[in-house]
Amino acid sequence: MNTTRNNLASLRGLFAIMIFLHHFLPDRGIALGIDMGNIVVLFFFVLSGYALTMSYRDRVQRPDFSYGKFLVRRGSKIYPIQWLTLALALVFGAKVWAAVPFHFTLTQSYVPRWEINWTLNTASWFLSSLTFSYIIFVPLLRMFLRYGRKMYVLYLMAVVAWAVFSVVLPASIGRRWLCYINPFARALDFTLGMIIALQSENLKRWADRLNGPVVTVLELAALALVALSLVYTPWFPGRFIPKQYWYPVIGFMICLFASECRGLVSSLLNSKPLIFLGSLSLGIYMFQALCISLSHEIAAWPNFPALLFIFVILLLLSWLYETYLAPRASRWFTACGDRLLGR
Repeated sequence: MNTTRNNLASLRGLFAIMIFLHHFLPDRGIALGIDMGNIVVLFFFVLSGYALTMSYRDRVQRPDFSYGKFLVRRGSKIYPIQWLTLALALVFGAKVWAAVPFHFTLTQSYVPRWEINWTLNTASWFLSSLTFSYIIFVPLLRMFLRYGRKMYVLYLMAVVAWAVFSVVLPASIGRRWLCYINPFARALDFTLGMIIALQSENLKRWADRLNGPVVTVLELAALALVALSLVYTPWFPGRFIPKQYWYPVIGFMICLFASECRGLVSSLLNSKPLIFLGSLSLGIYMFQALCISLSHEIAAWPNFPALLFIFVILLLLSWLYETYLAPRASRWFTACGDRLLGR
């Protein structure tokens, strides 16, 4: 694995821990005073668009490329863990049977009702919205490759229009669904990652002109911007902050760490423990709700020992899944999908 992939894998693991803390600490009555959820989820969508485009931007133009096979391969990564965590949620959590068909098919994020999209394993709405981005990815990528600048202009217009739309809407639960969960809105985040990947050659030429100390300063500045954007948020109507506020911050960070230049922070991100953590990021994200519910059984424990205990359990579950269950489940899902496609 090269430096770029290591950087992004490690960042993915660190952001997964952030979302765990974002949910765990308030559950223990510890007020954070900041909302890490928005920027972390945005990072995951943008990174997904970037990684997928880097893998498929050449392949989608080949005559033998199969759109159906592509969807099966994507589904094999997310449906098995979704079905597992759904089963665990039904065993150990609230049995909201009306939501089960939507969660089983990963269509819950299309429904603007909390009892559907924000129940059972609540974090799985992310996979539901991500699935939509997978579905539109191939035709969208081909349009970018064919029309180039026209698509960039159209995308910029869509981002600005959606930012204005999300701010002027009245404060309501409906606005939160429209702007936070809605798969159509999240496709804008995913597309930002696609655009960064399509500009990777330009990024490489830019990175080649930088030396080590300059790269280190830029890397530290990128992380500082993420922290600052969490602490300082400008005043928006109704105290609602459109996610586009974080686009430059996340975009700059991914552009920098996706380039092939290497500074001090990149060296740290290439450490084996952080790379290992990145390999568990999906499990950390998907098992967090189960582990947080387990923490209710040790409510009398002091906060730090409870946090440490639950975090170890979370890492163990994620490792067991990624090591033993994920490869077998992915092969089974792929074999079933290939049979359906007649292959």
